[in-house]
Amino acid sequence: MEEEKRTQLKNELLGIKKETPISKLASKYGVSEQQILGIIHGMNEDGHYIAMQPKGGEILVLNKVSDLVSTKEYQFSTDDNGEFRFGCLSGLYIGSKYEQPTLVENFYDRMAAQGIRKVFIVGNLTAGLYPLGNKYADTLYLKDSDQQIDHIVNYFPKRDDITTYVVTGKTDEKHLRQVNIGQEISNQRSDIIYLGHLNCGIKIDKVNVRLFSSDLIQTYTLSYRAQQQIVAARRENQADVLVLGGTHQLQAFPFNGTFAITLPSMVAPTPEILDKRRDLVVGDVTVLIKTKNGKLVRTIPTVYQYERTVPNDYQKVYRKGAII
Repeated sequence: MEEEKRTQLKNELLGIKKETPISKLASKYGVSEQQILGIIHGMNEDGHYIAMQPKGGEILVLNKVSDLVSTKEYQFSTDDNGEFRFGCLSGLYIGSKYEQPTLVENFYDRMAAQGIRKVFIVGNLTAGLYPLGNKYADTLYLKDSDQQIDHIVNYFPKRDDITTYVVTGKTDEKHLRQVNIGQEISNQRSDIIYLGHLNCGIKIDKVNVRLFSSDLIQTYTLSYRAQQQIVAARRENQADVLVLGGTHQLQAFPFNGTFAITLPSMVAPTPEILDKRRDLVVGDVTVLIKTKNGKLVRTIPTVYQYERTVPNDYQKVYRKGAII
C-alpha cells in the first residue's frame, strides 16, 4: 500500500466514532481486509485503541478512544488586574527510566514561589505500557498501570493551593485497555483534576483556550502541527490560544487569529525518541493571559529551558518536595 494511502487510512481509523465494516474500508482504499487488519494491529501495538468486533458476518471497527475526548469546557477568572497566570508541562513520561522528577519538582517550586496556582499538563503524563518482548519494555521501571498510578498518587508533587489539571495523551492511551489512568489518578488525588483525553477547552473570562495533545509525528516545519490544528477547527470553535503538547518542541507564534504555544517535554531522550530521530527540547512554559472587559488583550509565554537532564533521576523518590 502506498504510504500516502496508508496515512489516510490510519487517520480515518482514528476518527471512526461508530461501528464501520472493514469491508467498506477495504473497498474504499482498494486493499484487502487482511491488510486493514494488519494496519489496525500495528496501530494498537503503538498504543491506539481500535476495537474490532465480529457482527453479522462482518468485522466492525471503532476507535474506542473517541468516546473519551472531552466536550466539557472549564471556566476560570482573571484577577482584579484582568490577568491569569498558569504553568504548562507536557511529556513527563512517569514510569520511564528517563523521567525527570528533579526537574518536575523544580517546576512546582517555581510555581509556588511565583504565586501561580494552576498547572496544566497537556499530554503524556505517563510513559504508558509496552507489550511483552517489545524492545523498549526494559526502559520502564514501573511496568504496569497500577504501578504508574500508585507512584503518581503517592509521589507526584503536591503544593499548598496549587491544582494540577491533566489532559492525557498518546502514551497515556496505552493504559486504556485496563483503566482510564487520568480519571483514576484524579479519583485518588483531590489536587489533580482530569480534564479529558487528547484535548479540552477552557475559558478564561471570555478567552477561549484549547489544550491539545498531539501525536509525535515528524513534520517538515516545527510550526506545522500547531498550524494544522488551528486550520482544522471550525470558525465558531477556533481558540484564541492553543496550547499544544506531545510535540517535544517549543514555539510561540500567532497564526490565523490564534496564538499558538507548543510545549517542550520533561523527559530525557528515550531510546524510542532517539530511534525515531525526534528532536527534544526539555523545559516548561508559564503563560500570562491579559484581558480587558473579559476579552484577550495579550498572551505572554515565559520559557524555562534545561540544557541538561539528570541521569538516572528515576531512582529518586519524592514526596511533598522532600527526598525520602
